[in-house]
Amino acid sequence: LTDEYSGVQDIAIEFAKGLVNLSHKQDEQGASETIQRLERFIDEYPGMQDIATAFAKGLFNLSNKQDGQGASETVKRLERLTDEYSGVQDIAIEFAKGLFNLSCDQDEQKALSTIERIKALAAKYSDNGEIAQLLNYVQNAFDSR
Repeated sequence: LTDEYSGVQDIAIEFAKGLVNLSHKQDEQGASETIQRLERFIDEYPGMQDIATAFAKGLFNLSNKQDGQGASETVKRLERLTDEYSGVQDIAIEFAKGLFNLSCDQDEQKALSTIERIKALAAKYSDNGEIAQLLNYVQNAFDSR
């Protein structure tokens, strides 16, 4: 449908959401390929927040399937997307979730640094309860280590 109705934003958004759902169910390799499709889709529809948000969600799904180094690189991609779409809370939430997951597997020094990054997001998006909740949870988890 996206090929047949090229340029129809509603169809493009639904297709992007479908790719996110697919990435959730795939293994790391399949999710990586799906994320590449989503990334190309962003290029076709630049500046569309709904598609960028779908890409962020897909990146988060991918990071859950990766080891430490791969997840770290994917979270860096989430950070760049968050910077590019500054002010889009749904993208910032995916970045915060990625940081949260990273902190769980990091040594103490790296985890503290990652927690500071979540704190910065929580301060920037102070009206967002989900990011604040993630920060609270990660701080409690770290304190109980």
